[in-house]
Amino acid sequence: MRRFTLALAVGLGAGLALGGTAGASPRKAGDGREKPCGDECYDPFTESCQPGALVCRGAQRACGDRCYDPFYQRCSTGRVECAGSEEPCGDRCYDPATEDCPLAVKDDRPERA
Repeated sequence: MRRFTLALAVGLGAGLALGGTAGASPRKAGDGREKPCGDECYDPFTESCQPGALVCRGAQRACGDRCYDPFYQRCSTGRVECAGSEEPCGDRCYDPATEDCPLAVKDDRPERA
């Protein structure tokens, strides 16, 4: 009976070590330098693991479930907003005084008289 109990304990321990806990989602395997962040892997040299297991690039930070660039955007009540005089253009911000929004629809039709 002791051998059976020992074999069961060893088998269970090996199964947990290889597969994690029951019901856990499978973690993606990263290369040698990547680290785990929730169910994803990230490169700590170019990315960061934010609260909520959100992987953001460079200096980006988490805002709700999205990443944002604190140099050009701000986080307000879990929503990413454009800072200063910048305006939204798709999922990024732009300065209308010096840039055009590439997503803006230009209407070159002549005006009706």
